[in-house]
Amino acid sequence: MKMKYRKKLKYIFFMLWMTILVSIFFPISVKAMEEEEKEQLGLVDNPYYAYYQGLSEEEKEKFEVIPRPYLLQKPLLIDKDGVHTQENKIALYRARQVLPTKYTLEQDIKIAAKNQKSLEICWAFTAFRCLETHLALNGAGYYDFSELHLDYLTSDLYGGKRELHSGGNFYDFVNYVQDGAGPIMEEDLPLQSDVTAENLQESDEMIAHIQEMIQENGLEKGSVTPRVTNIVARAFESFDITKATEAEKTAFQNDIKTYIQKNGAIEAYIFFEDFLECYSEENAAFLSPAIEMPEYGHGVNVIGWDDDFPKENFTGKYQPSQDGAWIVTNSWGEDWGEEGYFYISYEDYFFYQYLTGIEEAQVVVTNPLDISIVSLSSSWNEDWNKRPQEIIITPILMQDDSSVQTIKVNGESQEIRNGKAYYTIVKPGTYEIEVIDNHGNSREKTYVVNKMDIQKPEVEISSNSMNSSMREVIFTVNAKDEGESGLADYLFIHRSIDEEGTWFQVAGDTRYENTGELFWSEGFEKDGSGKQITASTRYVFPEEGSYTFYVKAVDMAGNESEVKSITVFFDQTPPVVQVEYDEKNTGIVTIVSNEKLQPLDGWILEENGLRLIKRYLQSTQEEIMVKDEAGNSVVVPIQVTVENQVVVGDINQDNLINTADVLILLRYIASVKSESVKQKHPDWILQGDSLVFADINQDTNIDVSDVLWIQRHIAAIRSEVVKQKHPDWILTNN
Repeated sequence: MKMKYRKKLKYIFFMLWMTILVSIFFPISVKAMEEEEKEQLGLVDNPYYAYYQGLSEEEKEKFEVIPRPYLLQKPLLIDKDGVHTQENKIALYRARQVLPTKYTLEQDIKIAAKNQKSLEICWAFTAFRCLETHLALNGAGYYDFSELHLDYLTSDLYGGKRELHSGGNFYDFVNYVQDGAGPIMEEDLPLQSDVTAENLQESDEMIAHIQEMIQENGLEKGSVTPRVTNIVARAFESFDITKATEAEKTAFQNDIKTYIQKNGAIEAYIFFEDFLECYSEENAAFLSPAIEMPEYGHGVNVIGWDDDFPKENFTGKYQPSQDGAWIVTNSWGEDWGEEGYFYISYEDYFFYQYLTGIEEAQVVVTNPLDISIVSLSSSWNEDWNKRPQEIIITPILMQDDSSVQTIKVNGESQEIRNGKAYYTIVKPGTYEIEVIDNHGNSREKTYVVNKMDIQKPEVEISSNSMNSSMREVIFTVNAKDEGESGLADYLFIHRSIDEEGTWFQVAGDTRYENTGELFWSEGFEKDGSGKQITASTRYVFPEEGSYTFYVKAVDMAGNESEVKSITVFFDQTPPVVQVEYDEKNTGIVTIVSNEKLQPLDGWILEENGLRLIKRYLQSTQEEIMVKDEAGNSVVVPIQVTVENQVVVGDINQDNLINTADVLILLRYIASVKSESVKQKHPDWILQGDSLVFADINQDTNIDVSDVLWIQRHIAAIRSEVVKQKHPDWILTNN
């Protein structure tokens, strides 16, 4: 009982101290706020809060969320860096008398996803996230510091106790800043996209670069730009959530929430034996049941919370008993989790063991101006750039009353739009960028473009068979480049239903990963000039069907060719056909197929390729062989009885051969010769018996010679003289 009494007494003294401190540091209470000040800050009285104040204590206890005394009515005041102004911060602080059920720092500041690649330096990313969000939240501006510089400068290479690219802790980071070793900006020492611990550690060039950074910005000079000073860290006391009461849990969690709102992100650690058992990929939710130190740990940053995050979202091996989760940002890139974020259950034991943050930090800007240059055209390699290359020149102003006065490229002033300049580089060279602000401060930066290549390469693909019953097909791909850079040593290829499939880089005997069957088995050759590539490959069809392959080439400048495709069919199944006879016994026979057929001598093939039609002049019994496009064949028995002859030329079957039939024939010929006409007038395509009546000379080709036959017939029946002279022009049953 004495222990409980002492704790209660300590709590009373603590609350008394806090009351005194609040009265000292916040002499202007919310209640005493002047109406003029409230209007300036965009605050108005919350009528619901007045209603709440009038309730009895018993009625108040029914409220889960206490109404705020004030509401923000005016638009938020944001400064040039996107950070809340000091006036607005005061308004937000006073309006947040009750913690919201859901909040993230992204409601107040911008937070970008980061990626530690394969380096084991999560601690460096979490420490800098604490500092960067603290500075942004407190109006000092946005900074992106170099984690790689922190990694090197705190390693045993420079007097530290930790190995390079290995684990560290928050106090390695604090000492690094307080000793003046850093930080430096990410752009001065970036983490490359292909970085590994091995190639960084063994790179003489990288070590030399680190030494240069130290000499220019680090230990020897005793200062960095920007210089971070007066840094104060806070380590939260370890908290055992498994033994705490609900009231103690809520108090500790509210302390964390209030700290985040005021100071920025908090560093935390997750621990696990098997990450996949603790993590729900579908909902980006994590819960580890461990209360003893597991084998693996990883540093993350807490940037908010969601009291209503459903416990059902934790679909891993372990589930919490209640709703609620911390909103956390990781350092595994934006492709992981929910664009780099995930959720940790309120019930995760180790979450509360190693919480650290930054309570104070100041930035002293030794150079009031910097320049950021972003290229809108990506470089393919270090030697070549695409052309034309547009760059954005963005001045970074580090004084509150600064503005951009002039932006120059090689001495020529550029048009300034929204504080930036857009410049198009059209030839290789060195470009000197200069920015001058309204105070006369200037900054210069050099941008070098070595070589340029504007011309796209070309690529073609062909095969030895478009439709085949053979299981193998050979493709030939030819690529050429007339530009200066020449072709890269590979092509891109994929097989998919459309051009949006996954592209695979294929060269030499590299296999096509999607099937394991496509590779340049027949040869891959790049000529001595680097301008042409010829590649041949044999593809084995896994099953029957239609296969479309897409190819594209790329040159050394990164220019990509137009995408070319080829569709091939693999078919070993004979067509299924049936024979149809004219009920009037006119001798017209139609073979109907379930797939497209090859042309057959003496038969007319319909436009869709699914029907063969022939007019027999006399009763016949025979067998014919019909083939599909792949060459698969079937023998079809024909037994036709001819009793009534038909008159060809009467295409519309109105018992007249006249200009109407000529018009129908001309329309058909126009539609088969022009795809645009066919698309516009699909009804002009003749089908079935009409094809027989249109093929007057029975050569299975319906063309202008058939038109001539009808025109001669019309001339003969209209003129007795013509008929006497050309009796053979009269169309008869035969």
